[in-house]
Amino acid sequence: MKKKWFNIILFLVALLVFFIIVILTDGIDKFIESIRNINIYWFLGAILMIVIYWFIEALILYIFVRQKYKEYGFRATFRASMIGQFFNAITPFASGGQPIQFYVLTKDGISSGEAGSMLAMKFIVHQVTLVLYSLVLILWKLTYFADRVDRFVYLAVIGFSVNLVVVVLLYLFINYTEMTKTMIHSAFKIFAKLKICTYPERMEQKVEKELEYFKDHSNDIKSNFKMLIGVGGLTVIQLTGFFMIAYFIYRSFGLSGESISNIFVAGAFVSMIISAVPLPGGSGGAEVSFGMLFNMFFAQGQILPAIFLWRFVTLYMNIIVGGLVSIFAPEKPMKTIETIT
Repeated sequence: MKKKWFNIILFLVALLVFFIIVILTDGIDKFIESIRNINIYWFLGAILMIVIYWFIEALILYIFVRQKYKEYGFRATFRASMIGQFFNAITPFASGGQPIQFYVLTKDGISSGEAGSMLAMKFIVHQVTLVLYSLVLILWKLTYFADRVDRFVYLAVIGFSVNLVVVVLLYLFINYTEMTKTMIHSAFKIFAKLKICTYPERMEQKVEKELEYFKDHSNDIKSNFKMLIGVGGLTVIQLTGFFMIAYFIYRSFGLSGESISNIFVAGAFVSMIISAVPLPGGSGGAEVSFGMLFNMFFAQGQILPAIFLWRFVTLYMNIIVGGLVSIFAPEKPMKTIETIT
């Protein structure tokens, strides 16, 4: 509980720093004026994109759950999914979503083994799809942004590498357990010497436990190949909608001169960079990276309001809506558990 409140306070401090920057640059009056003058219809389009993202996220979880539990409805999976979105937003590396979803699913009557298997499959499909999607975008537009944004290549490589390392570790641990444990042990020894990690032994045990969790359920992944391909396709649509939020924000300011592909890929690159920031919601790194990439698309005085609106849609709405769902949405425990054979 203390850690959760610390993350929320850290997030609020980052938000306060952002508004201090607004006051010291263009001033709060110009900031408010820019917000008031946006095209509301384009901004509603951005909100629609995040709603579609939520819907597909819940749909993917629903597909996995329905493979075993035909009585578990979509409303229940949407509730579990949105609670996960809330905890993803307030924890470093979005690490809190899966554990709380596991808790919600088991409270609703799904066995812990099945809940773990479903969430493991869902996570792996998402990560693999994200890495492949990101690779295509990097090959497509890396040169364009590298020529226009200073040190962009380093940021893109770091963001992509973080997601790639997760996939590689999962693959290695499933197939080469001892080698992966040795790698993890060596990494945490380095972290301890550099004082990056306060409790290296505890964190090492936690990482190994999580990887054991994925290994135990790897056979389920291999036996549902067709379903996973379908889920991968849904994930592509989901990520595309999320990356398109930046374009809708851009158009809401009355701008139209830049190609949709450049705005779309810039949004994707920002999302990649955020994944490497070890703070709740990628605080700080998200604002800076968005400013770096989108400053060339927006007119003078528009970039800070654009950052705020983009963060409102992609982060604050997760906290607001996910928090409301966490508080008010009733639990939906299954009266009788009936699995599909």
